[in-house]
Amino acid sequence: RQVRMVTLARDMIGRGVSQSEIQSRLGIKHDFVLRKTLIQARRHTIGRLKESYRLLLEADIAMKTSRLEPDLALSVLVESLACR
Repeated sequence: RQVRMVTLARDMIGRGVSQSEIQSRLGIKHDFVLRKTLIQARRHTIGRLKESYRLLLEADIAMKTSRLEPDLALSVLVESLACR
């Protein structure tokens, strides 16, 4: 969920959407949560966030199709994210 929220926030930041509009569109109720999400979004490029989202999807599919055991899939995911 967090990668999705940060990716959407990054996209909206890039398009010049106001913070209040980002907060509304993402359904964030607390200013603290909005600030943290925006800080995370500004740290990464949209390309890097999309790649992270793709890796999460691959790990999810690998677990749900029993291609990988959950512990192994998560280990591979963490290693892939850390190497970027």
